[in-house]
Amino acid sequence: MKLADLKYRAIPVSLFVVGVVAMVLMLVFRNSDSEPPETDHRLVARSNVSKVLSRWTPRKADRPREQPAGDHIGSVACKECHAHEHHTWHASYHRTMTQAVSTADRLFGDFNNVTVTNHAIGRTYRLDKQDGKLLFLTENHSEIPLSRSEGFALPIVMTTGSHHMQAYWFATGEGQTLGMVPFVYLRKEKRWIPRNAAFLNAPVTFDSIEPGRWNNICINCHTTPDRFSKVSTNGFETTVTEFGIACESCHGPGKRHLEFQRALVDNPKGSGAVGADTDPIVNPKKLSPALSSQVCGSCHSISISLNTNSPAFRVGFRPGNELSNYVHVMRGTKESARHWSSVDPFQSREEISVGMHNRFWPDGQVRVTGREYNGLIETPCHQRGTLSCLSCHTLHPSRRDSRSLEEWADDQLKEGMRTDAACTRCHEAGKYADLKHTHHRPESTGSQCQNCHMPHTTYGLLKAIRSHTIDSPSALKSNETGRPNACNLCHLDRSLAWTASRLTDWFGQPRHEMKGDWQDVSAAVMWSLTGDAAQRALVAWHYNWEPARSVSGTNWFAPYLAVLADDDYDAVRYIAARALRRLPEYAGSDFDFVGPASARKQVIAAIMQRWSQTQNDRKNFRESVLIDARGKVRDGELQRLYLDRNTRPISLAE
Repeated sequence: MKLADLKYRAIPVSLFVVGVVAMVLMLVFRNSDSEPPETDHRLVARSNVSKVLSRWTPRKADRPREQPAGDHIGSVACKECHAHEHHTWHASYHRTMTQAVSTADRLFGDFNNVTVTNHAIGRTYRLDKQDGKLLFLTENHSEIPLSRSEGFALPIVMTTGSHHMQAYWFATGEGQTLGMVPFVYLRKEKRWIPRNAAFLNAPVTFDSIEPGRWNNICINCHTTPDRFSKVSTNGFETTVTEFGIACESCHGPGKRHLEFQRALVDNPKGSGAVGADTDPIVNPKKLSPALSSQVCGSCHSISISLNTNSPAFRVGFRPGNELSNYVHVMRGTKESARHWSSVDPFQSREEISVGMHNRFWPDGQVRVTGREYNGLIETPCHQRGTLSCLSCHTLHPSRRDSRSLEEWADDQLKEGMRTDAACTRCHEAGKYADLKHTHHRPESTGSQCQNCHMPHTTYGLLKAIRSHTIDSPSALKSNETGRPNACNLCHLDRSLAWTASRLTDWFGQPRHEMKGDWQDVSAAVMWSLTGDAAQRALVAWHYNWEPARSVSGTNWFAPYLAVLADDDYDAVRYIAARALRRLPEYAGSDFDFVGPASARKQVIAAIMQRWSQTQNDRKNFRESVLIDARGKVRDGELQRLYLDRNTRPISLAE
């Protein structure tokens, strides 16, 4: 079991389930006639695909079933009366979080006889299509030990994701058990990359098709409840109400609502359905700020199920219920760590420590995306006020919204919520927009509330994302915990000591003297060279963030982006390469962050050579960025700091 799976399941039972799955898959994939060949493991020749497919006939349904049960009726039943809401939901990425390939309308992976190679492990696959089927073609894989020297052609039957990247699942032929193509497709870049490269994970020397992962983990938040998944002698048998996150995920089961409303039509003066005085459907807008946020938090949180008899996450939870009756919402505290230990005696203290580190900063703030509820509940505006998820976000834009549905769907924000209006509804604009408070010009990005109080210190989806814990910048916390602060993520050329001094002078924060290099060296440079992988990823993203580029200047970025582009972590290399291409002199760089290591290093050497050749044209560098007045990098200091890099493995649990 991966620690990243904590969010989705009751841990003790999940360990048992994963063990059962492993044993079942070993049995169902075993070929009794012969052992897997030791040589000649080749991809299926395109001319032989039909022949191989003819051998691959699933004994049962090839993917999980979509079948409303109990009081659930599915989103189609909502359309007749709620046309606008259905239309806007249909435009959302929630709807297409999971899709059956046969009915998918957001399917953007390239399956035109594409060969993809994971250079880190030396394994090659092909993605193709034939007779209307999308195919994953692979050599004999350790997780499918069948004796087919010509390899496998496996039919793609399901997708996960449709906003930034898309993952693909193939039928294993054993019940509804799915296997995962070990590559994902990046939507914007229009390219395939190894799945591990899409996340901030420690480098690996293997890949995996992760059989049963979707059935046992992804199902819990990427589909609409109720959900049922069990292991049988034929693999997983899985049924969901609806693929994707649909109406009943947020409003609860719709059957009794429909009966209630039909009864009112038949008897306008009556009280609706027999035995009901009020409509049982839930409208999150009408719930308290706490309960409405818990509807979102049931998935957008790091939580442990309290139901130790089931591996499913939030078993029995319905919108409007108190979430704490179903799950323990984790906090970055010793108390939560102890709770984790109490429900999972199989995890060592060290493993739990690593799991907490991969989810929370040392000061308790959540550090990974998709877990915004964990951030919200640490915010005074929620704890002592009325701030909720729906204060800024809307699941259905109004008919008067001037934006396109595509623009709204990006973050599902209410109109105007990218501005200070998100805060000045409660906080007096005249007081907090004043120069005496912001210490920045009113028209500058430094005067915008969110840039100071919701900095981009959470990570996910190959980018930095705003923290959903609203707090104030603190150089002291950065020094003690490693969590970057808003000031140094914008003023990339300034030291932590510079920030500490400003915060003391402006806001009366206790004076704190920084030690060593933090006194004189840019905090961004320090995080680039000495930080852990998560810090390096965040600062690499900020080299490409427009407010930081404008304030800090970009003429000194190249050497540090070159260092980050040579990082051990694929995701850090990707983010750094994207920032490098924003610099005009490197816009045409052919750097491939998952290409062969030798080719990557050649491109980086060329970047540094170009920097060296043009250094005489550069001037006015701050000493804090370790570039002298002649435009020459202070190699000795850079190497000294680089050798002090935090190499503790990081695998952020997105």
